[in-house]
Amino acid sequence: MVRRMLDLDVEAVANLVARYTLLALLGVAVAMAGAAAFVRWAIRVLGPRLKPLLQALLGRWVGHGNYLSVHACVSFLIALVGLGVFFEVVEELEVDQGLARFDTALSAALARELGGGTLRAFAAVTRCGDPPVLVAVAALVAVALIVRREHVVAWSWLVTTAGGALLNRALKELYGRARPVHDHGFATAAGYSFPSGHASGSLVVYGFLCYLLVRHTASRWHAPLLLTGLLIVVLVGLSRVMLQVHYVSDVLAGWTSAGVWLALCIAGLEALRGRRRTQAVVNGDARAAP
Repeated sequence: MVRRMLDLDVEAVANLVARYTLLALLGVAVAMAGAAAFVRWAIRVLGPRLKPLLQALLGRWVGHGNYLSVHACVSFLIALVGLGVFFEVVEELEVDQGLARFDTALSAALARELGGGTLRAFAAVTRCGDPPVLVAVAALVAVALIVRREHVVAWSWLVTTAGGALLNRALKELYGRARPVHDHGFATAAGYSFPSGHASGSLVVYGFLCYLLVRHTASRWHAPLLLTGLLIVVLVGLSRVMLQVHYVSDVLAGWTSAGVWLALCIAGLEALRGRRRTQAVVNGDARAAP
């Protein structure tokens, strides 16, 4: 699919994207806000009507202890889609070169079109995905979980965040792609380019954090929390492209590889929590479940 799309004149497409970058970003923001408003409306208006139907369809299956099976299926599907997209990107870069030509053309077009003010704004946004910031967030959340005596979740958090960083480093070494050339001075980056560490790290850290917050907040906060997390992840990834320290394909690969890892880690945590909950019920001590 990507190959057919890039049979177009990549130079013309790249120039068009670069010229109307800010307008496109505004459109993305409006679309995300509209989607969040629709989700909140659907939960408030359609939720009470659909809940009995869903309980009738799924309640018996889930009620018989198959909740983990449902969660495993969803996580498997997410991981499968992520792997498919990741290897599609890799194939385009290694075989067809269509996506690689678009990467190069867009980076050059952005260097011509974007001014200092825009680059400065994206340089501020990209800080949310800097390794020191992500490490600080990971440390603070781990301490908070330990204080709350949620040791299983704390270990899962540390394994997920640290493992995501190691996975990204291994993929960078495996593919060894050079970064795009830039000389604007608003951002510096060293090491290999593919996949993007900022895109990967922000998805793992902020995505898992949203999962934890959703577990501990009322349902009315779920949509705003998920939208905020999604907005941060999207803006961090796009900022790497706008600053010309990464190609589009680097960011796509960072998101998809991190999505696979995050889905598997959350599924593992849910399986562990389900097992402990079952043991607590058998032992007659509900407090044993995390």
